[in-house]
Amino acid sequence: MVLVGMGDGNECHHPAYVFNDNILGHGASFWARLVETRMPAD
Repeated sequence: MVLVGMGDGNECHHPAYVFNDNILGHGASFWARLVETRMPAD
């Protein structure tokens, strides 16, 4: 599990929570880079 921060605001289970779609690329890039560095290249 990785926590990707979104800055100030309500927590994800709060009724006024608003998800910031702009952070999706950062999370996806992290996982892609992790796979690239951990998977052996054939």
